[in-house]
Amino acid sequence: MALVYDDTSVRPAFRGGTPISEWGSEKVMALWGEHLRNRLYLQFMAKEGDYAERQQAHKELAICARKAAFWERHPAFDKSEASRVRHEVQREWAPGRRR
Repeated sequence: MALVYDDTSVRPAFRGGTPISEWGSEKVMALWGEHLRNRLYLQFMAKEGDYAERQQAHKELAICARKAAFWERHPAFDKSEASRVRHEVQREWAPGRRR
């Protein structure tokens, strides 16, 4: 039996290259923003989903918070950019804007 490794299944952001500790603010903030969007979606599912979806969302919210905190501790994390991204994401989730 042979072990097959599919390099295309690895997310491009994590494939080789520069160590995470050396990433710039743009990349760090993009990933933090992704976790913020995920958190808002999970909060929505925890409130509006069926029983199974609510249970799963509650489990994933803890993971999401932990991942966001990781990026917030990164040296390239930009608090002013985080504020801008947070406002942008909150506008996306404003009542009447959700699809």
